[in-house]
Amino acid sequence: MINIEKQKNYGLFFSATVIIAYLFSAILSAPLLKLGDYGIVANAVQPILITGLCILFVKKSGEKLSDVFPVKKINLLAVLSALLCFIGLFFGIGRINVDLSEFLQDIGVNIGNMDFKLKGVWHYIVSVLSLSVAPAVGEELLFRGVLLFALYKFCGKVDTLKKQLLICVISGGMFALFHKNLAQIIYQFCYGFILSALVIRTQNMILAMIMHALNNFIILTHAFFWGVELYTTKTFVIGLLSLFIGLILLLLFVNPPKAENSKEKLDFKEILIYLSLSVIFCVVAIILVNFL
Repeated sequence: MINIEKQKNYGLFFSATVIIAYLFSAILSAPLLKLGDYGIVANAVQPILITGLCILFVKKSGEKLSDVFPVKKINLLAVLSALLCFIGLFFGIGRINVDLSEFLQDIGVNIGNMDFKLKGVWHYIVSVLSLSVAPAVGEELLFRGVLLFALYKFCGKVDTLKKQLLICVISGGMFALFHKNLAQIIYQFCYGFILSALVIRTQNMILAMIMHALNNFIILTHAFFWGVELYTTKTFVIGLLSLFIGLILLLLFVNPPKAENSKEKLDFKEILIYLSLSVIFCVVAIILVNFL
């Protein structure tokens, strides 16, 4: 068993979780993919596995659940900034995601198939649980829980906007690479960045989980039921404006609770060594999925 009581092993635990999630979910998902229309339930294996590993992390590290997965009280300004960022991500960055997907398809890159067809009410419910609820819980526990907590350990006092932005960039980058989809890498980086900022500024993971689940839910529901065009020039401009206002509110006016960390200097040497393992593994996965 990995001794994660030492600070340097927080980063190692995160890297191990990413690798285990990739490998074991592929093995465990194989028999579930034979369920025909309901084979989509296989998509829940990875986030469920990640959830279990994250809970193991808290248990073995001796940390408090509320420290790794914070749920402090939030105010209306935080909710408003989250809502504006959500609209901005969906209609602003989402439009960029669509254009990038079309470009990659034109040059022959495999971007996966998101053309869902409704097979009935139960198929829809299973899809929502597998592709919306489960990932929102598992991935948030890993990226906005364990990873942010590990970065806190090596960053010391997260008391300046510069430090907070640096942590958000690292978390957003890992979140984007983890999904191994070139077509969505910009969208997922922006989403990971903003969700990380939201958790840092509010010290509350629930709002991030809701945003994550709602994003996936709307995309699924639209794919199943609606055929209307979501992205127009007007919605794109409104989305970018909404994102800008939401970020300003979040980063400058939502005041985070005071953190009680011991170190005062940035020291990413140890954790970057371990995060590099995750980066290498994710890049290899991206190459295998998108080009081979």
